[in-house]
Amino acid sequence: METTERLIGRVRECEELKWAMDSQRSELIVMYGRRRVGKTFLVRRFFNDTYSFHYVGAHKQKKSVQLQNFQEALMRYAPERNIPPLQNWHEAFLQLERYLEGSEEKRKVLFSNGAWL
Repeated sequence: METTERLIGRVRECEELKWAMDSQRSELIVMYGRRRVGKTFLVRRFFNDTYSFHYVGAHKQKKSVQLQNFQEALMRYAPERNIPPLQNWHEAFLQLERYLEGSEEKRKVLFSNGAWL
């Protein structure tokens, strides 16, 4: 998070992200806005590309393709786990939950961008 001082004009947004990281509870942050205004850049820079899980949805793809991409992303973060092909989003999030529960990280940051649901 040392690079946040290089983010010009994003003081309020960085304060919100810092607040969520310092919270004693789980927090959900939803960023939305016009395309190409720096939302992903802000998150990537703030967290130094260090996430417990990161997934980018593929625009206008079938659910089966999205689930396969999700499975592949999960296998990148948990290479020791055998993750079966995912049939639906319920299975996908159960596998994500199992992975995260087994993680020893104190704070877990999950980042997803793109339209994928």
